[in-house]
Parts: sequence; C-alpha cells; structure tokens
Amino acid sequence: MVHFVLSFTIFWRLVLAHLIADFTLQTNRMAAWKRESFWGTLAHSLLFGLCAAILCWPQTINSWQIFGARVVLPGWVVIFIIMALHFCEDQWRVLAIRKHEKEDSFAFFVWDQGFHIGVIALLSPAFAGVMEKWVLLAILAVFATHFLTIVIYYLEKRTIGEAQIVTGEKYWFMAERLAIMSAVMLPGWWAASFIAVWLIRPAASGVGGRFYFKTKSFFGNLIALACGIIARCVMNA
Repeated sequence: MVHFVLSFTIFWRLVLAHLIADFTLQTNRMAAWKRESFWGTLAHSLLFGLCAAILCWPQTINSWQIFGARVVLPGWVVIFIIMALHFCEDQWRVLAIRKHEKEDSFAFFVWDQGFHIGVIALLSPAFAGVMEKWVLLAILAVFATHFLTIVIYYLEKRTIGEAQIVTGEKYWFMAERLAIMSAVMLPGWWAASFIAVWLIRPAASGVGGRFYFKTKSFFGNLIALACGIIARCVMNA
C-alpha cells in the first residue's frame, strides 16, 4: 500500500535541517575542512541528510509526490537527491573560490543559500497542510543567532573591506540576540524588548575586557527584535 505525504510541513522541516547543518553545526573546523578537502564537503552534506531524515521521520519511509504529483518517490530517496545536490553546490563553491579565485562575497553567499532553498522547494511534496509552530520558532532562533553571524560577517567584509569571526565574541553576540528574541515573547513585550536591548548592550563592553559594542551588534539586535515579534505572533496565532 502506498502512503502519500502531501504536506507543507515537509518543506519547512527541510529548511530547518538545512539551517542547522549549514550554520548551527557548521563549526569553524568543519568550514575549514570543507575548504581543504572533498571529504569535508561530503561529511557536511551527510550531516544535512541526517538532520533532514531525523526531522522528517517517519514521513521519510512514505511516498512523496513531487513536481506537481507527476513524480512519486520514497521520502528517503528525495532527501538523498537533495543531499547530493547540496554536496555538488558546496563543492563547486569551494572549487570556485580556491582554484578559480572567485571572491567569497556576500552575493556568492546569497546565491549559495538561494540554490539550497530553491532545491528544497523544488523537491518538497505538494504544498498543503499547516505550518508547525515549533519549526518556525526553531528557524527564527537559528536565523537570529548563527545565520545572522555569517550575514554580518559578509556585510562587514563588503563595507569596510575586512572582517573576522572571533569565537568568543561570536557566541556572546549570539547569546545577546537570542536573549532579546526571547524577551520579546514575555508579557509586556515592548518593555521587555527595551530592557533587553539596553541592559545587555552595556555588558557587551566589559566582559573580561575583551568584548566591545559595535554597530554590527546593534544591527543584529534589531533583527533579533524583529524575529522575536514574529515568534510572538506565531505563538499567539
């Protein structure tokens, strides 16, 4: 008996898997391994496949209708295809930067992310069903933390010509943005947002004498504030 999965939720779960694999679990060591070796790219792609399989279970053993229900494949086969295309794109990007000296620019980063999300949209089952709140909240959390860290890095690189991701500073700013996003979801969110921004901000200048407040921190806080507002609306929907 064939079980069909026609669910909009699959698309968002695959997007979450992509964000977790590409940002949350892609450490500096993993990123360096990808740049240096084919095996690093393969390991990263397999990590995406594992995240996708876990998040989409048990639908992975059912059949998915894709391309307007013209093609029916087991969910695990679709995930494997997405994973293979993820590998091809990442390996091409690595070779373009390393061997063909293409600039690792913000535009290239946008292209890379657009490709991955586009493949997921193309190969996801027909859009139907409902959006799961916990999935959107998790996507917003990753967006406000790890994803924004990379975006700010590329914007800094583009505007001032140089940028670096300092490990301690990176995690401090991510914790700052996550705290702001969480504060917005508390009762009396306007007050909570104001307090979160202006109480956490001074702390960023004095932890161990190493961290300091930057424009990028304020920009990140604004985006985190927006993510918190969206998350609050989702929770109250």
